[in-house]
Amino acid sequence: KLESPEHRLGRIAYYTYTPTGKLSKETGYENKEGKLVFYFEYGYRYDDRDSLIYEYKYTEIPSPKYPKLEETRYIYPSDSLTIKIRTFGENESDTTYFRTQKDNSGREILMSKIRKSTYRGMPKYKDVILIQNFYNDKNQLIKKIRTDKIYGDIGEYNFDYKEDKISTYSYKRKDYQLTISYENGLPIIEDSGYSDSERRIKLYQYNKKGKESLVKLYEDGKHTYSYASTYNKQGKRVRYDMIEEADGSSGVWLYEYDKSGKLIYKIDLYDRKPNEVHVVDTKQKKKENQEFTPFKRNKEDGLY
Repeated sequence: KLESPEHRLGRIAYYTYTPTGKLSKETGYENKEGKLVFYFEYGYRYDDRDSLIYEYKYTEIPSPKYPKLEETRYIYPSDSLTIKIRTFGENESDTTYFRTQKDNSGREILMSKIRKSTYRGMPKYKDVILIQNFYNDKNQLIKKIRTDKIYGDIGEYNFDYKEDKISTYSYKRKDYQLTISYENGLPIIEDSGYSDSERRIKLYQYNKKGKESLVKLYEDGKHTYSYASTYNKQGKRVRYDMIEEADGSSGVWLYEYDKSGKLIYKIDLYDRKPNEVHVVDTKQKKKENQEFTPFKRNKEDGLY
């Protein structure tokens, strides 16, 4: 039984895969007054080399942030160039060109990202981003510099190592900074914040197998949230709890896998509000997901 006096069923996501193990479809349902209602579907197509060439995101209840249908196509003219074409909303689209440059050792030293957006065929905005990578004598990445050529914003990423394992990662731009400290290659402390807002600190704990077991979030010195993870014998996360320290309320995420270890279901349990009595018959979730295909398009469009 999924629901309890503390939690109610919120959403269920169901995942399917290609014969080679690539994610092919994610379908989501939402609990509406005790009934599971179709909410979204994401689909993915790949070429013969298993490179992503097409994806769609369909949302039954669109919003200004999430249009009802968003489609993206990927083109690979060469090993150094990827073109991403996205269409969404009312005649809106953007095209992004990712180009990489490598040195004689095969290390990526430069990546450029140029995005052009249009609305009803007219130019809307343009982004031009350059990312430079720098390495030490051990071929370890030690610095990234991200430059926004349109707005002039510059971000710098730095990586320090100890005994060939990352020890510190930091990111800084004019109004924001982030520092992560590591032990044995695992993050222990994350310290971040904007110059004009609160400081956020995360403290990480791990189990004997090196899996993240607990994260405590502090905002301006106050412990506000805790995030706890539970794993099965195979090391797969099966439960994730987000606990609000102020009132003890929590949200829970449950994960189910097939025999090969692929994620099949993700179940969201929401904190139950006072006087909330809606109950979902969760025994029917597998049958409903297997029989109901809420969003279909022509096979030649890739939506099937």
